[in-house]
Amino acid sequence: MEKCIRCGWRCSTPCPEFCPVCGFQLAVSEVIPNGTASVRCTIPIDQTTSSSDATTCNPKITLQFGLGHGITKGVTVIGVISILMFVITQMNPKLFYPMFGFVPSYALGKFMFWQFVTANFMHGDIAHLLFNMFGLYTFGGAVEKVLKEKEFLKYFLVCGAGAYVFTYILWFTGVIPNNLCLGASAGIYGLLLAFSLLYPNQKLLLFFAVPMTGKWLAVVFGGLEFVLSFYSSGTSHLGHLGGLLTGMLYFKINKNVLNQSRELI
Repeated sequence: MEKCIRCGWRCSTPCPEFCPVCGFQLAVSEVIPNGTASVRCTIPIDQTTSSSDATTCNPKITLQFGLGHGITKGVTVIGVISILMFVITQMNPKLFYPMFGFVPSYALGKFMFWQFVTANFMHGDIAHLLFNMFGLYTFGGAVEKVLKEKEFLKYFLVCGAGAYVFTYILWFTGVIPNNLCLGASAGIYGLLLAFSLLYPNQKLLLFFAVPMTGKWLAVVFGGLEFVLSFYSSGTSHLGHLGGLLTGMLYFKINKNVLNQSRELI
C-alpha cells in the first residue's frame, strides 16, 4: 500500500499518474505490459495500516470538478466572519457599509484604516456572499492544507488588504471614482493564484464543462479580469487583479513559504 505525500490519499498499486484528490504527480515505478504507466507515491503507508483503509485506484479518473478539498479551520473562520458581518450589516446598511466597507476617501482621509481589512468580509447582497463563499470553499481548503492555518489566514488577509491598497492608488491617481468597494473576491483571487502554484497538475472541470489544469487558472482568470476592467459593470475587476498581483508579490518576497510548501507536496 502507498499514499500520496501531499494529501495522504491511499491507493493500491498500480496507482494513477496523478493523485485524484490533490493532483500531485506521483513517481513512476514501472511500465506494465499494456503501456500504461504504473506509478507510486513516495512515502509508504505504515505496515500496521489496515488494507480496508486503502482505496483502489482507477487510472481513468483524472478530472476533478474543483468543488474543494474540505472545510478547513481557516476557511471556516473566514466564512463565519463573512456571514456574521453580512447579517449585522443588514441591520443598518447606511451605517455599516460606509464604516466597514472600503471607501477610498475615507480610508486615509478620515483615518478609517481598518477598512483595508474589514472590507474583505463585507458583501453587498446574498448572491455576492454565496458566490465568494463558493470560491473560498473551492480553493481555500486545498491551499490551507499545504500552507497550514496561520500562514493561510495571513496570506488571505494580505492579498485582500493589498488589493484595497491597489484600489486606493487607482482612486488617488484618478483612474477610478470614489465608490464603495467590498467583498472577499480579491483574497479569493489570491487563493486562486496559490492554487495554481501549488497544484499545477490538478485536473478539473472549469464551470463543470471546460477541462483545465491548475497552472492555467490564474492565467485564464487574470486575463479575463484584465479584459473586463475596460468595461463598466459595477464590479471591481482591477481590484481582483490587485489580489492576484499581491499574491505574486507575497510569494516573491516570501520565497521560503512557497519552497517549503512545495517540499511538503
